[in-house]
Amino acid sequence: MSSLYGISLKEAIPLIKNLYESLGLKSMILFKDNEWVNIITIINLTRRTVEDLSREYRFREERIGKIDYDYLKIIKEARPINEIDNILTEIEKGYLKIRDFKTKLYSEKPNMFIKNRIGRDHNILKMGEYAEYSYYVVTLNMSNSPAALLYQNKITPSILAFQNYNDLARSWLDLEHLDSSINIYLIIPIYATVTEIQYLGGNVIKATLKINRI
Repeated sequence: MSSLYGISLKEAIPLIKNLYESLGLKSMILFKDNEWVNIITIINLTRRTVEDLSREYRFREERIGKIDYDYLKIIKEARPINEIDNILTEIEKGYLKIRDFKTKLYSEKPNMFIKNRIGRDHNILKMGEYAEYSYYVVTLNMSNSPAALLYQNKITPSILAFQNYNDLARSWLDLEHLDSSINIYLIIPIYATVTEIQYLGGNVIKATLKINRI
């Protein structure tokens, strides 16, 4: 199969489990009405190892600290790719376990997530010896947005020592903003190998990439 676009997530799972090594979860959870609710979770599939991804998360926490309050937490964790079945089962049942927290999803129809068709995106996630692109995406929406939920619960950017919610999104969740209605955001990257680099002068280079399509 040359593309995942347009097929259901359920159909794609066997391919995903063969193509990727691990997955990273970044979750913002809120304590509301005596339970933990899941404001937003980003699930990144990757060919990196669990150990490598865990080291990155620890390094970032040591460098910029944590969002870890009694009423609001942002938790990052790496898991092996074979746990994706358990994660999807939890989502279908309307919750997601993040470390020791069983968090309720805001989405009205979480059982539809596994049936959703895979869409496309084109943002570069990171650069290194390879480029990793968030090419395919699957989302589960809710009737509100993470930014609105924070505001409604009187959690302002200033309380969290940020200028605005966008700073919080970029620093902690690798998102541009928190204004969309996405509750669960599954990112399925493709990979590109740098095959040639030409120096064009100043700060400009021209790179030729070989895309490793699915």
